Amino acid sequence: MHIAPSDARGKPLGKFLPAQSRIVQDTTLIPQVNELYRNKYGLVYRLMNLMNRFRYSKTGESVFLNHSLLVDPLSCKNSLQLRG
Repeated sequence: MHIAPSDARGKPLGKFLPAQSRIVQDTTLIPQVNELYRNKYGLVYRLMNLMNRFRYSKTGESVFLNHSLLVDPLSCKNSLQLRG
């Protein structure tokens, strides 16, 4: 897969770089990841969690992905330059 820096609406702000993704399976990390999202997104994250509980009450699980770049972004000249 390829990932790129983007704005809040998903519009790419730079070039795409190769990356890999994996599901976070370590259950001890889930509370930490939840806390990071709560701190970053605040009320919006809490509201989305509440809506998901009503919508997906049968499963009730969140899935988190860990993305890792496969290249050094600093070695890719102009890869991360923001578009104006």
